[in-house]
Amino acid sequence: MIDKKDLPFLLSLLDDPSPIVQQQIHEVLTELGPKIMQELMPYRSSLSPAQNQALENWLSLHLNGVPQVSWLNWLEIAEEKAALEYALTQLSCMGSGNQAYQIKEILDELAADFALLYPGGSIEQLMHFLFVEQAYTSPPEEAPNCQYDNLAWVLQHKKGSQVALSCLAILVAHRLDIPLDGISIQGNFITISFAGEKMQMFNSFNQGQPLARASVMYIEEAFRRNQIAPGEMKAEVHEIVIQILKNGIEANHRLQKLEEARRYIGLYKELIQELQYRGMEA
Repeated sequence: MIDKKDLPFLLSLLDDPSPIVQQQIHEVLTELGPKIMQELMPYRSSLSPAQNQALENWLSLHLNGVPQVSWLNWLEIAEEKAALEYALTQLSCMGSGNQAYQIKEILDELAADFALLYPGGSIEQLMHFLFVEQAYTSPPEEAPNCQYDNLAWVLQHKKGSQVALSCLAILVAHRLDIPLDGISIQGNFITISFAGEKMQMFNSFNQGQPLARASVMYIEEAFRRNQIAPGEMKAEVHEIVIQILKNGIEANHRLQKLEEARRYIGLYKELIQELQYRGMEA
């Protein structure tokens, strides 16, 4: 049985050409079993490019580019932003295979770059950084495409759906201790901050620009009329995942990719059943 404290040392030998060493690594990685991705995730960012490539090669030979642990494990994660990142990583496995596990590395790099350029930066500066300087933007065409909800693909190609781009901003902001959440309003998914005296909303499809104060005040008034605290309106992780799954079902049906649509339907039903079992509102 592998001792977890030895795993970093073994991973540092991934690019060692010795057949004996490679056999030992193979045995260790195989021993990790169905939780291999979950076990490897904390160490990916510390590997060298050569070691990461060696690991990718091994995974490509031994895995099939599908989630290797129960993709619903994020429901067990108490910290909501960590749960969101885990869920999006698992969903990205379907379309991007093992590249999905580069999500953490890219998000970490974006956060580090922002912190270097804007020490103590504001939410407005973060939005400008992501959607103007880094040029993450909406797709140029309206054709359905599941990749636009695939965070791994979006991070690589810098084009994505409104929900994917908003999640990108939320996860980078979390690394910077900047309070940011998502909210679904009238068919749009935008980022929202409840910090400070005034609620702020930002549209990832408009270069991260803040919504006009008059629009925000109108939404605030709607909350008050319905006796709902603004913070209660933020999208929960399972609501974001459900939206992505529904998008995938619709897109694949429109593209006549019925097998892919059935796969998304299966994930959707599995999630709904688990939420019902847990007494959570879908």
